[in-house]
Amino acid sequence: MAKKDQNKAWNRFRCYPTPDNIIAFNKAQACARKIHCQCKRESWIKYVSNIACSNSSKEVWNKIRKLSGKYSASPVSMLVSNGVCQYHPDIAETFAKTSSCDNYTPAFQALKRREERVKLNFSSSNEEGYNSPLTLLELHAALHRRLISPCHATQKYALLRVHTEHYLEHRELFSDYEPIFTDGLKSESHVGSAVVSLSTVITDSLPISASIYTAELHALRIALEHISLSCGKKFIIYTDSLSALQSIVSLYSSSHPILVDITYALADHLKKKDIRFCLIPGHAGITGNELADTAARSASSSSERFPIPHSDLKACFRQKLQSVWHSNWDQ
Repeated sequence: MAKKDQNKAWNRFRCYPTPDNIIAFNKAQACARKIHCQCKRESWIKYVSNIACSNSSKEVWNKIRKLSGKYSASPVSMLVSNGVCQYHPDIAETFAKTSSCDNYTPAFQALKRREERVKLNFSSSNEEGYNSPLTLLELHAALHRRLISPCHATQKYALLRVHTEHYLEHRELFSDYEPIFTDGLKSESHVGSAVVSLSTVITDSLPISASIYTAELHALRIALEHISLSCGKKFIIYTDSLSALQSIVSLYSSSHPILVDITYALADHLKKKDIRFCLIPGHAGITGNELADTAARSASSSSERFPIPHSDLKACFRQKLQSVWHSNWDQ
């Protein structure tokens, strides 16, 4: 029934490709997948629950062979003699001999005995990335990627793979540069900035009147402050804000107070460090960018270190006036 609903929704979308129809198709597809997985799970539980200690070994092995897809109702031809299936103990003895250690060469047996005497070391130096403990921030980023609604999954996956491959090629080209990721975020009740490096995560919350552009610039300023305190010489800052990067290279956008701080820092105490900026696509599966986005969402400490620029205040006042005007008009 769920599959029929999915097909109906798909045919409706093919005839009338509207946003509502694609949303209805995605819901029907998700429902069909859920029911299919649930049925498979129930079938598996029912099949496995029939295996108990009272079953004979033959019955158990038959079930295992069915699970592996190698079940055959007819006996093996080599075990049939004069129309009778022979189960001779010699078969078991042959298997035991072929799997015995006596079949190994003397050199291999000596190596085996020597290696077996070495005690196993279960301690880890945590030098590899997969040995490092999973942080709550990484968990939130993984859950955020998991909850993204599937829309044109094949094309989207191919696009994300291209972005990831380009990023990995860029990292290989600039492997001697320490990567730093920045991101700014603005919602109805929250404005945050975040910086993610190899060793630390820095978050900061801005006043609600700040714009997303100000949040992105503030994240870049935090990154430069982090670089000024670092002993490294080469850094590359990854951001998904094109407007922020254009303002840094422009000569006509110096009125923003945070942009003034960034320009002064690059020209003064950071001029001895090799700092590069790189634009990356947002929400493209790049781990550092996803971590920075999650950190910006969870920023809690309020920052009052810089004044809000006039442009942000004007936009805030304009929004408030429009809200008051609409409320009066509705009355």
